Amino acid sequence: MKAILYLLNIMLVLLVVAWPLGIFLSIFMFDAPVSGSNFITLGLAYSLWLYPLTVLYGSYLFFRNQKLATNLVLAKYTLISFVGPCCVLVFSIMLEIICNGKFACN
Repeated sequence: MKAILYLLNIMLVLLVVAWPLGIFLSIFMFDAPVSGSNFITLGLAYSLWLYPLTVLYGSYLFFRNQKLATNLVLAKYTLISFVGPCCVLVFSIMLEIICNGKFACN
Protein backbone atom coordinates (compact mmCIF):
# COMPACT_ATOMS: atom_id res chain seq x y z
CA MET A 1 0.00 0.00 0.00
CA LYS A 2 2.81 2.42 0.85
CA ALA A 3 4.48 1.73 -2.49
CA ILE A 4 1.31 2.61 -4.41
CA LEU A 5 0.83 5.81 -2.42
CA TYR A 6 4.50 6.64 -2.95
CA LEU A 7 4.13 6.27 -6.73
CA LEU A 8 0.94 8.35 -6.78
CA ASN A 9 2.66 11.17 -4.91
CA ILE A 10 5.68 11.05 -7.22
CA MET A 11 3.38 11.23 -10.28
CA LEU A 12 1.45 14.17 -8.83
CA VAL A 13 4.62 16.08 -8.02
CA LEU A 14 5.95 15.46 -11.53
CA LEU A 15 2.72 16.85 -12.99
CA VAL A 16 3.51 20.16 -11.30
CA VAL A 17 6.29 20.54 -13.89
CA ALA A 18 3.59 21.08 -16.55
CA TRP A 19 1.77 23.62 -14.37
CA PRO A 20 3.43 26.75 -15.88
CA LEU A 21 2.05 25.81 -19.29
CA GLY A 22 -1.45 25.55 -17.79
CA ILE A 23 -1.03 28.93 -16.11
CA PHE A 24 0.07 30.53 -19.37
CA LEU A 25 -2.86 29.04 -21.28
CA SER A 26 -5.36 29.97 -18.56
CA ILE A 27 -5.13 33.66 -19.41
CA PHE A 28 -6.76 32.89 -22.76
CA MET A 29 -9.88 31.56 -21.02
CA PHE A 30 -10.99 35.15 -20.47
CA ASP A 31 -10.75 36.33 -24.10
CA ALA A 32 -14.50 35.98 -24.67
CA PRO A 33 -16.57 38.94 -23.43
CA VAL A 34 -18.87 37.00 -21.07
CA SER A 35 -16.34 34.46 -19.79
CA GLY A 36 -15.32 36.62 -16.82
CA SER A 37 -18.75 36.17 -15.22
CA ASN A 38 -19.03 32.41 -15.83
CA PHE A 39 -18.53 30.60 -12.52
CA ILE A 40 -17.31 27.44 -14.26
CA THR A 41 -14.57 29.32 -16.10
CA LEU A 42 -13.60 31.12 -12.91
CA GLY A 43 -13.57 27.83 -10.98
CA LEU A 44 -11.37 26.22 -13.61
CA ALA A 45 -8.99 29.18 -13.57
CA TYR A 46 -8.75 29.23 -9.78
CA SER A 47 -8.26 25.48 -9.62
CA LEU A 48 -5.45 25.74 -12.19
CA TRP A 49 -3.80 28.62 -10.36
CA LEU A 50 -3.98 26.89 -6.95
CA TYR A 51 -3.17 23.41 -8.27
CA PRO A 52 0.42 23.14 -6.97
CA LEU A 53 -0.47 24.28 -3.45
CA THR A 54 -2.53 21.20 -2.66
CA VAL A 55 -0.25 18.82 -4.54
CA LEU A 56 2.94 20.04 -2.93
CA TYR A 57 1.41 20.36 0.55
CA GLY A 58 -0.07 16.86 0.51
CA SER A 59 3.10 15.35 -0.93
CA TYR A 60 5.23 17.21 1.60
CA LEU A 61 3.15 15.77 4.45
CA PHE A 62 3.33 12.32 2.86
CA PHE A 63 7.11 12.26 2.44
CA ARG A 64 7.77 13.87 5.83
CA ASN A 65 5.68 11.28 7.71
CA GLN A 66 6.25 8.30 5.42
CA LYS A 67 8.20 6.16 7.87
CA LEU A 68 6.17 6.82 11.02
CA ALA A 69 2.58 7.12 9.83
CA THR A 70 0.06 4.35 9.20
CA ASN A 71 -1.30 3.57 5.75
CA LEU A 72 -4.57 5.37 6.54
CA VAL A 73 -2.79 8.59 7.47
CA LEU A 74 -0.61 8.38 4.37
CA ALA A 75 -3.73 7.82 2.25
CA LYS A 76 -5.24 11.00 3.74
CA TYR A 77 -2.12 12.95 2.79
CA THR A 78 -2.35 11.54 -0.72
CA LEU A 79 -6.00 12.61 -0.91
CA ILE A 80 -4.90 16.15 -0.04
CA SER A 81 -2.61 15.95 -3.07
CA PHE A 82 -5.51 14.82 -5.25
CA VAL A 83 -7.72 17.82 -4.41
CA GLY A 84 -6.06 20.05 -7.04
CA PRO A 85 -6.24 17.61 -9.97
CA CYS A 86 -9.80 16.61 -9.02
CA CYS A 87 -10.95 20.25 -9.05
CA VAL A 88 -9.39 20.80 -12.47
CA LEU A 89 -11.05 17.62 -13.75
CA VAL A 90 -14.48 18.46 -12.29
CA PHE A 91 -14.52 22.00 -13.68
CA SER A 92 -13.29 20.76 -17.08
CA ILE A 93 -16.10 18.20 -17.22
CA MET A 94 -18.65 20.81 -16.11
CA LEU A 95 -17.40 23.18 -18.80
CA GLU A 96 -17.77 20.47 -21.43
CA ILE A 97 -21.23 19.31 -20.32
CA ILE A 98 -22.92 22.57 -19.33
CA CYS A 99 -21.22 25.02 -21.72
CA ASN A 100 -20.42 22.65 -24.61
CA GLY A 101 -16.71 23.34 -24.14
CA LYS A 102 -17.05 27.12 -24.50
CA PHE A 103 -15.63 29.40 -21.85
CA ALA A 104 -18.38 31.97 -22.38
CA CYS A 105 -21.81 30.58 -21.62
CA ASN A 106 -24.75 31.80 -19.57
